[in-house]
Amino acid sequence: MTATCDQFMDLTTPHLPRLFRIGMRLTHQPSEAQDLVQEALTKAWANWSRFEQSGSLGAWLSRILINTFISRHRHQKVVEETPSPAVGPELRARMFDAACAAATAVGYVGAGTVEFLLDRTGHFYFLEMNTRLQVEHPVSEMTTGRDLVWDMIRVAAGEPLGYSQAQVKLDGHAIECRIYAEDGLRFLPSPGPLLRLRWPEGPGLRIDAAVREGSEVSSHYDPMIAKLVAWGPTRAIAIERMRRALEDTVVLGIDCNIGFHLRVLAEPDFRAGHFDTHYIDTHPDLVVARELEDERSRAIAAAAAVSAAAGRASTRASAGSGDNAGFTAWQRSARWQR
Repeated sequence: MTATCDQFMDLTTPHLPRLFRIGMRLTHQPSEAQDLVQEALTKAWANWSRFEQSGSLGAWLSRILINTFISRHRHQKVVEETPSPAVGPELRARMFDAACAAATAVGYVGAGTVEFLLDRTGHFYFLEMNTRLQVEHPVSEMTTGRDLVWDMIRVAAGEPLGYSQAQVKLDGHAIECRIYAEDGLRFLPSPGPLLRLRWPEGPGLRIDAAVREGSEVSSHYDPMIAKLVAWGPTRAIAIERMRRALEDTVVLGIDCNIGFHLRVLAEPDFRAGHFDTHYIDTHPDLVVARELEDERSRAIAAAAAVSAAAGRASTRASAGSGDNAGFTAWQRSARWQR
């Protein structure tokens, strides 16, 4: 690499909105710039549009299980699905072969994920390999029927998987929505107590949660509190099941991004499978302050109604005891508005 940093900036400034997404590196000293620029450029393909992943168990399983498509906001994944609407059987097979070749070349054994960038012409480029399961591995489990965590442990223990690649079949479609404790308008963390928490129930649903009612969401850790996964025999059914699941989810006491997910699922381009790594940035209507305020108002009203009903029941049960003296239903419901 012989170009100076000034030459690099002159060359790349027109493309900064695209280059500084996945292909970005931080440097504090000019002496570090040369190596980091080269590393960043290998990742920042100017015309990428898709971000694909393939999962591999290596060793006894010679081919990967499944690939996923990911929608991102500020480099944080928010929606994952499999199979990707952009990848057909022939392209998927080529990605599988490339991922296996990468794992074999370094003698990798164990669970892992190979990531590719897919451009608008159907060409894909190696991005990186993570030697672990991805957070979004539930979509692969839902569509293959495999317990990847258990398989990962068996491989690490030196045991065979007990099944062949031919036995790994892709069945249906799965979508995962990450539920973050964050403001759905500015995407800032929203720590606090979970005063009320209810997860949805229904066919094809899976909830991986790290919290329960009464938990305290800290500002010192990642704001993701749960992953909602919906499976369906078709993509349309999976989307509809996810929509109902999100509507049935109750989270009170903190802000969360459920409303944002509902807007994504209703957006025509997403429903048609026409989206890429810039999807959220190119659809600003997904973040609408008025709608978010309406959602917050409805949540507060619902909490007040529940609290008032509980207060009336408590009053009847302890009539004459003085337990509720001095407190109105509105004062009790104010606790829900923190």
